Amino acid sequence: MSDRVMDHIRKNEPSIALIGPMGSGKSSILNLVFECIAQSDPSTLVVRCDLWRARTPEEIPQVIISSIVNALDSVCDTIGLRDLPYTYRRLVAAEPSGTLHRIFSIDDQTTSLHKLDRVYSILEILDRRIVLAVEDYERLPSSFNATHLSRFLWAIRDIPRCCTIIALDPQRMAKGIDFAKLCDSIEIVPEMPTEQTARILIDRYEYWSSHYKNDDLQVPDGGFDKFEFDRIKEYGIQSYLLNPVHRNPINMVAKLLATPRFVKQAMHRIDRVWEQLHGEVDLSDLIILTVLRCCAPDTFRFIVANIRVARLTSDGLAPGLIDGLRQNWKRVLSQETEHEAICYLVDMLGVEQLRAERAPYPNASASPQGVHLGGTTDYFARIISGTLADDEVRDQRVLRDIKSSKSGNHHELADGLVMSAELNDSYMSTWLRFSKPSVQEFLDIATVVIDTLLVRDSSEINPNEPVLLAISSRLNAGQNIDEWTRIENWLRTQATQHVSKSLSLASGLVLFCIRARRRDEGEGSLAQNEEEKRLAQIVLDEIAAQIVTPQQLLDSLSVKYPDTVRVLLHNVCTEAEAKNTGLASLLLRAAESSEQQIIPQLIYLLVVDSPPTPTWTDGGELIGVEHSTINFERLHILFNGHESDVLELLSRYSGSDERCLRVKNAAQDVLSSQDTGIGDSH
Repeated sequence: MSDRVMDHIRKNEPSIALIGPMGSGKSSILNLVFECIAQSDPSTLVVRCDLWRARTPEEIPQVIISSIVNALDSVCDTIGLRDLPYTYRRLVAAEPSGTLHRIFSIDDQTTSLHKLDRVYSILEILDRRIVLAVEDYERLPSSFNATHLSRFLWAIRDIPRCCTIIALDPQRMAKGIDFAKLCDSIEIVPEMPTEQTARILIDRYEYWSSHYKNDDLQVPDGGFDKFEFDRIKEYGIQSYLLNPVHRNPINMVAKLLATPRFVKQAMHRIDRVWEQLHGEVDLSDLIILTVLRCCAPDTFRFIVANIRVARLTSDGLAPGLIDGLRQNWKRVLSQETEHEAICYLVDMLGVEQLRAERAPYPNASASPQGVHLGGTTDYFARIISGTLADDEVRDQRVLRDIKSSKSGNHHELADGLVMSAELNDSYMSTWLRFSKPSVQEFLDIATVVIDTLLVRDSSEINPNEPVLLAISSRLNAGQNIDEWTRIENWLRTQATQHVSKSLSLASGLVLFCIRARRRDEGEGSLAQNEEEKRLAQIVLDEIAAQIVTPQQLLDSLSVKYPDTVRVLLHNVCTEAEAKNTGLASLLLRAAESSEQQIIPQLIYLLVVDSPPTPTWTDGGELIGVEHSTINFERLHILFNGHESDVLELLSRYSGSDERCLRVKNAAQDVLSSQDTGIGDSH
């Protein structure tokens, strides 16, 4: 196209029209033309006129003349004018002094058309030509009619040594300019071919996918090939695009990237964002959102404003919230020219409430880095901001630790998981999203995590440590029922190594395995209780073997977790079982030297919490008063013959725990009663 325009200029055609919609590449074509002029014909002076400077239609000719004079003032050279009369040498001074501006009186309000003859005189003196480019008239206010511009263009046609190129969008151009009569040649910028858009996108996708390969790790389940690039490679671009099924992703993208400007803007933005976020977001989602951002800004703004609600399922939401969102979504789509393509691309994102009512796009929600996901890591927010926040955990860091763990080195992953539980960052959730280790790998990671926790917390490990909770929950989901024996053997090994160090860890091991156990469908609570009892018994056997003195018991108990013993003895249902463990009697012996450390363990072991009782305060406020009583049946089973001693201990509690204080009052009430409710065994 630029070569054809250059041919018209070489033929000295006075007026050329370059017609195309906004963004079709008119300015880029002119840039090529002017670059060619600069290289091949330095005597030709290029003048690009900015019509936005005109405040009224009447000022348009003055603005054009001013642009020409500015160009002439900047290039005049007296060295080439030594043989000219003095008047002309003064007229075209060696420095851009503004002489021409003064002579032409550009700022007066008289018509500028008669000054065109003077322009020709100067060009004759300098032996130069002018190529004048008039652009962007259609961007002026709609109140600007084309009369003054048209009149000026007709006048400048008759000026020798001048060639005018008019670059306009005919759909946005005001009436009043007859291109067929005014212009000697008319060049129409062609539309962006779908095949060309497809080739550009495929080339860039290949670059984006491969350029950072040495830096990025393979993302597990990277998602469905949303743009079907594999099919394009298999069948070829032309065969793929000519397929009778025209509703394919590339065609839909091409409908929106309809001009070179849109293509350039979209590709440049994806380049910038992917440079920052390669391996941290889904590339297909980045492409889709960037295309919408450049080509459908109203739709893009709606998605940004409503993404949190749009990602939710309908369950549990306020009535009408989803209906209102969908109605507004349909309204936004109806106002878009390419609403079908926009709807198709948004459907590819897999956002729940923005999905099409027809059959949704297949596997749109497959990517573990898709924008449809909420949670701690918001991939939509990452793409919109174009970068990661300073406190965000990089997916690539977690993936590297997972890769290292697969090789047998679990320490980086374990440290990351433990630190994540402390900082409440996204490391753990990212690990859960990407990891698919075997049962043995899970157990190996848990082993290293436990070692890390022991170094950090010693005997005060939380039985419900979040990192252990996360591991056991995922272990439950990925476990085959046949591998349960492996988990039990792991529990025995851990109990053997650690129960003497921390009883709260011992109870945590029991809870870990209870949560990790995958249950058969339809399995009843009786079987579940028996299994939990068996797990606890494995640990209790090790406790009986390793903790034999009251001091050993006190050293392994943490005052931070008063329900430690309750977890271990929860399923002890007979006096024989209680006697077999020996833990209950050891608690009473330990209380002789440190009763305030032992009393909370006894209270949590025996407490029964009743539902809150509705009560009104003096101010008329409705509150719920909690009540706690003592389970006398368990008291008798665990402490047969020593019930009164236990009640005495409970009544001497001196801490501030609300539940313990309620049980303390209950114990005092029982002791002060004539009938204790437990017979006369004491």
